[in-house]
Amino acid sequence: MKDIPKEDPEEVERKKKRQERFGVQSEKEKKVERAQRFGLQNSELDKIKKSERKKRFGGITGNTEEESKKIEERAARFGLYNENQEHQKQKERKERFGVVDPETEKEKKMARQDRFGAK
Repeated sequence: MKDIPKEDPEEVERKKKRQERFGVQSEKEKKVERAQRFGLQNSELDKIKKSERKKRFGGITGNTEEESKKIEERAARFGLYNENQEHQKQKERKERFGVVDPETEKEKKMARQDRFGAK
């Protein structure tokens, strides 16, 4: 077995003083700090930025009934897109023009070709 060299007590004391002066950082913290300083991409940095943004603007939440009512009222007031209105328009169009059946469309095309001559 090899003997493990023991550190000099003065050396240990100097390291402790340096840590007190400059602080102790893990390798991960050093990488994040370097990425921030030089504008590099880092997954840890991205997580930090996202958490800060979430604190500033609030997280994404599901629509409650109250929020959905507000959204509908706003859409009605400003004439914005509304899913219910869109479905209603589609339903009215189907009633007005009928549902398109591919077989009947094919028959209509054949009859038109016969009448006007196929080229």
